[in-house]
Amino acid sequence: MKFLLVGSQCIPLAHRFRPKNVGLMGVVDDETMAVLLGLADIALNPMLGGSGTNLKMATYLASGVPVITTTQGARGYGLIDVEQVLICPVEDFPRKIVQLLNDRTLAERLAFCGRRLVEERYDWGRIGADVATALWSLLNLPSQVRDILGDLIDQASSEIADLGASEDHVLVRRVAETLGEFSPRTASGG
Repeated sequence: MKFLLVGSQCIPLAHRFRPKNVGLMGVVDDETMAVLLGLADIALNPMLGGSGTNLKMATYLASGVPVITTTQGARGYGLIDVEQVLICPVEDFPRKIVQLLNDRTLAERLAFCGRRLVEERYDWGRIGADVATALWSLLNLPSQVRDILGDLIDQASSEIADLGASEDHVLVRRVAETLGEFSPRTASGG
């Protein structure tokens, strides 16, 4: 069994002793991560602390790889143990890894159900639509204005996607700022 660690946690581990079956990749780009997850039999998320939703969980689930995580690592996703992932304390990871490697049916079901969960609840298109709906309701805009802004956002999103720009790309931020300039101002000018 080989373990490959990916991410910034590799930096402090680089010059420390580690078993021969543990490799360090460090921080990688999205394409490399996709290749690594495509090769992986299992994704591990041994989170013990932190707050908020763990974004790597969405990446793991979307990749179609079965996931073993802690309760802390699963927070915010509404994941069901043994249905979409295996949730357990870190000390149980070795036993759960062996379980998944020996039960391909369970591994395939977890991978399928985890990916389906992400597609149904956490797809960027769905999240964006939910956010837009919430914003339209808060802004109380006339439907004609909502339609025009909605069309403009859809067009900008499509063109940005065609360019292959990531969500943190300067182009995406500039488009968001520009669209923000079209929003109606309150009576106080804010």
